[in-house]
Amino acid sequence: MRAEEVTRELREGFGHSPTSEQEKAFRILGKLLVSEAPRPTLVIRGAAGTGKTTLMHTLVRWLADQGIRAVLLAPTGRAAKVLAARTGRNASTIHKYIYQAESETGGSVRFRLNRNEDPAHTCYIVDEASMLGNEPGISGNYQSRPLLEDLVQFVFEGSTARKLIFLGDLAQLPPVGSLESPALSIPWLREQLDLQAGLCTLTEVKRQLLESPILANATALRQVLDKELRLEALKLVTGPDCYVLEQPAELVDLFCDLYNPEDLDRVLVVCHSNGMATQLNEAIRQRLYHEPEFLMRDDVALVVKNYYQRQHHELPFVANGDLGRVQQVYYRSKETRFGLEWCDADIVLTDLDGQPQTVAGKVPISLLTSKQPALSLTETRHIWQERLAELKAEKRSTQKADLRKDPYIQCLQLKYGYAVTAHKAQGGQWDTVIVYFEPWLFKEGKTDELLRWAYTAITRAARRLVLVNCPFPVA
Repeated sequence: MRAEEVTRELREGFGHSPTSEQEKAFRILGKLLVSEAPRPTLVIRGAAGTGKTTLMHTLVRWLADQGIRAVLLAPTGRAAKVLAARTGRNASTIHKYIYQAESETGGSVRFRLNRNEDPAHTCYIVDEASMLGNEPGISGNYQSRPLLEDLVQFVFEGSTARKLIFLGDLAQLPPVGSLESPALSIPWLREQLDLQAGLCTLTEVKRQLLESPILANATALRQVLDKELRLEALKLVTGPDCYVLEQPAELVDLFCDLYNPEDLDRVLVVCHSNGMATQLNEAIRQRLYHEPEFLMRDDVALVVKNYYQRQHHELPFVANGDLGRVQQVYYRSKETRFGLEWCDADIVLTDLDGQPQTVAGKVPISLLTSKQPALSLTETRHIWQERLAELKAEKRSTQKADLRKDPYIQCLQLKYGYAVTAHKAQGGQWDTVIVYFEPWLFKEGKTDELLRWAYTAITRAARRLVLVNCPFPVA
């Protein structure tokens, strides 16, 4: 089939008249899908409301009609769920699809790249690509790998004819610790990963979509970032689905009125810092539970480090950033060891198929209210050294086995999940999002970074947006 035929069929399957940018995107996709160049890759960059999802829905249907396998991937479980809901197809996290987790000597976990057994002409579509980093390292007890490099190696293993598409929004936050999103950078993909990478950019937001205050405000922020609008001219709008909360103290009451422990997609508070998230979570918990214990049944729990259940042979993956609900707290298990307080707890999360998954583990209690994002490397090393000393009398083979499944080394690191940072929320959407602007935010001289944070936070809202301490003029 020629590129022109593919373009025509995509256009016909679109269902309505494409914009000029979408028409161009269909032509670019047509060329990609018939390309015989090795390692063909396309980056589709577009802000909220520019039609990336509709474009991909059309592409996925066309691939199915042609009998071509489409693999939908996203960096986090929540982002994969959103992608699946928007396309009506199954989606997976990148980690779950390309890696196998294996225990190492000393209790650490490393990722082994799976063998790619997909058909030779499979098309991989990776959403929320702005979140993808490529920095290897050790985080706690997990040996992280260069994710982008591994993904590309997996995709093109055994067949350079497979197709790779990255979807992302340059206005969103880049990976933590990075200044840019490498998966959306054509020079980086070409020079560092030797990809035949092309670019398609969508900027046009349909006029009727701008009737939504949420999208109108996101678009205004993006225009400032793109230098299409001066910061001094920026003005946010309100409406039935977007309003300013005049008294910040009302935030807790509003959240608690909307909160339902059976529906964690209903409401979320997004803030900038871990310290503010801690304060807001404590205030919300006081209002919900009245003098609560450190952890309560139905508490919203945010996983802050990748976690594997030691008792399961397959090491099911619970990702950093997943939100779950506390099912059971075993208060009698509370103890102090290695300079930390601990307690056993069961957390229920929803897997990608919408099924509940119960995760059990030891929870470091002090982390729940700590301003730090997770246990520090010093703390995790101290736990490992102490456990190693306690097991010194055992045979070496027994010692290794015990460290691999040790509940303290492989602890379940949690924080409360009523209020989270924009980085933790990125890739997900909630019915109502309360964006809490910390007063010092726009006094630090990092305007672009802070506008990007505001854009990311605002675009987490699916139906209603509430602004607190908003530093921008509001009409």
